[in-house]
Amino acid sequence: MTKDLNPNPKNLDEAVTALEEYLSNWEKTCIKDNPNRQHFGIGMYLRNYWGLWHHSDLAVWFRNNYQIVHPDDMSGIILDRYSAYLNGKEFDIWAEVNEYHEYWKKLELFDKMLIEFDSSLCEHRKLLEAAFLKRIP
Repeated sequence: MTKDLNPNPKNLDEAVTALEEYLSNWEKTCIKDNPNRQHFGIGMYLRNYWGLWHHSDLAVWFRNNYQIVHPDDMSGIILDRYSAYLNGKEFDIWAEVNEYHEYWKKLELFDKMLIEFDSSLCEHRKLLEAAFLKRIP
């Protein structure tokens, strides 16, 4: 990474813009050539730094717009979208989203994951609200 990456993209377009602005040429080449091989490198960095495990704005955007709730799926979509951009190709987000949905449905976990995400989001918001209220004199 050449600079600090935008810590809070709100949607896929902002995530792609942040990657374009902040990744080194070498990192861009790695993603362009094979985004799937970046799962444990840049992909893990995105999951952790962008709060995809912790209900960041981007994680909530994926849930609300595409019912994508697993951070691995989110980072995969981000990297695939960015790879398509680097290669000058169209990106069909719904085709990719449907692949993830089918994967989780085969494991009979899709509905459970949506419920758990929503439930933990409510708990996360309650904790933030309680922490905020403690700061108010």
